[in-house]
Amino acid sequence: MEAQNVKKRYYIIDIIRAVAIINMIAYHFLFDLYNFGIIDWFFEPPMDAWQQCICITFIFVSGFSFQLGKKQWKRGLIILGCAATLSLVTHIIDLVAPGTRISFGILCFMASAMLITIPIHLLVKKLKYAHWIGFFASLLIFILIRGIDLGTIIFGYVKMPEFLYANYFTTYLGFAHNGFYSADYFPILPWIFLYLTGYFAFSILKQLDLLKYLSALRIKPLEFIGRHTLPIYMAHQVVLFPIAFIIAQILS
Repeated sequence: MEAQNVKKRYYIIDIIRAVAIINMIAYHFLFDLYNFGIIDWFFEPPMDAWQQCICITFIFVSGFSFQLGKKQWKRGLIILGCAATLSLVTHIIDLVAPGTRISFGILCFMASAMLITIPIHLLVKKLKYAHWIGFFASLLIFILIRGIDLGTIIFGYVKMPEFLYANYFTTYLGFAHNGFYSADYFPILPWIFLYLTGYFAFSILKQLDLLKYLSALRIKPLEFIGRHTLPIYMAHQVVLFPIAFIIAQILS
């Protein structure tokens, strides 16, 4: 969801981000319809796969775009503020529509990942082969600890110690405590490693002089959406939730 340097935009990145946010809007609208009892097939394997594809795309592209932005500290804090606002609003809405509250959602993760990556960027940009090592190491670690929030790693073969899953802070890190619920949960682990995979991928393409090909395609409506994903994300449920509510009232 990060902004890119307007002097040199990689339009394909904007397009990919736009497609992801459009899919996210569609997914969330179906979720709203499910919460109001209009559909009953939301939690099915194809829906889970769809949701994961959307989020993986967003996180990878956000990491990829890190080096294109400026003032990452400022933007990270702004996104963190947006995440806090969204969490407060959804907790209030949850009193009327249970199951809608968000704690440690995608915006909270994006802000945290950006702030975490700032010192990493300062360190690795001086090391010649760090981006290659970082790319493969980050991707491998992400794959191996993919289920850490559920208590296991390495494809479910290794069980994590239960004492790690203790409270809200451990939940933020990736060790969700008993009874925790969030309609949108993206902790630091394992997702920071996917973000870093995208970050290092940018450095690799830059070294190989392949970034120029990301400007080869233009679809202006999608580019516009891709440049404004943060305000779109913040506003989309304000529009979708009332629509779903009205449909529910009509059909009841």
